[in-house]
Amino acid sequence: SATLEAFQRIGYSNGFGPGLYDIHSLAVPSVRYQYNKLKSFLRCLDIEQTVVNPDHGLKTRAWPETIPALRNMVTATNKVREELGLVQDLPFAATAEEKYC
Repeated sequence: SATLEAFQRIGYSNGFGPGLYDIHSLAVPSVRYQYNKLKSFLRCLDIEQTVVNPDHGLKTRAWPETIPALRNMVTATNKVREELGLVQDLPFAATAEEKYC
């Protein structure tokens, strides 16, 4: 993303949470979508400064759409952590589909 690249160019080194999905959308973002988005962020950000979160506005959504979206976000994050060797035991058991996003 151009915004992340701009922060990288100026040497920004603090935590950065660009948001994995648009909470205002009624669609529940898939594990694959959020996984790909997080991987794209890591091309511009150091892992140590990356904060995984939705973009903003969780209070605008109802539980039936919020919980699956956040569960997918956690699953995608854990997949990336697993690939990077950062975790051994994942807090959510991923389904076969989620494991191979």
